[in-house]
Amino acid sequence: MRRQQTLNQTGKPQAMKIIIFASSSEGNCAYIEEGGKGILIDAGISRRRIAQCLKQYRINPQNIEAVFISHEHYDHIRGLETLCKYEGYPVYASQGTIERLWGKLPKVDFQPMLMRVRFNGMEVRSLPIPHDAEEPLGFVVESDSARLLVATDMGYVTGRVMDEISRCDALILESNHDVEMLRTGPYPPDLQRRILSRWGHLSNAQCAAALKQAAGGKLKFVALAHLSDKNNLPEIALHESSGAIPRNVKLFAADRRLPTGPFVLK
Repeated sequence: MRRQQTLNQTGKPQAMKIIIFASSSEGNCAYIEEGGKGILIDAGISRRRIAQCLKQYRINPQNIEAVFISHEHYDHIRGLETLCKYEGYPVYASQGTIERLWGKLPKVDFQPMLMRVRFNGMEVRSLPIPHDAEEPLGFVVESDSARLLVATDMGYVTGRVMDEISRCDALILESNHDVEMLRTGPYPPDLQRRILSRWGHLSNAQCAAALKQAAGGKLKFVALAHLSDKNNLPEIALHESSGAIPRNVKLFAADRRLPTGPFVLK
């Protein structure tokens, strides 16, 4: 997508606004807006909570153009059917995800996620990520003002994800667990193995390693996402990643249950 500085109707430069409504194994949902129009990535919290977040930030639900679903796990689709029943948003997902959800969520207007989808000033592209779901996706949201990558629920950082990280202005990137906390925590061995596998979740160390590799890029903002309630602490995740990025990059840990943001990129 060609980068140029555009103006909105007030004559002010466009900016991308990012709000993470929630991010954890209990529920995930993020809002991205440019020029007054926005999208949701995942709907893993209830429609009521989404409505409360929109009201808190004075966002008209009618300004949401679509919902993008990363995969079929419950913490990413919890509120999807009720949201679509009342709001009628189109829902973009991979063909594999759609096939898993088609009969379970009959009120959802599913659209297959192709190479790219355009909404006003934003373009959304998908990329495959390694996770134990049918056909999980990460998303790149690009506008004239910024490029954002949303990549959670993945067992390792693929070369393609790494390429996208190096080209982005902003990231919502998984930092799910501290390995030692996981191994000494309450989870049974089979669940620990699943989380630690190449189809599980990124550790703090894996997240930090990816950020360090991209340190020479154009990053301005990183939100650490999908932090485990049992196997991580925000201060541990932040400490690990803060040493991997330049001081001028803004680093945050997304709250598990409360909105985080807004963050504005120009």
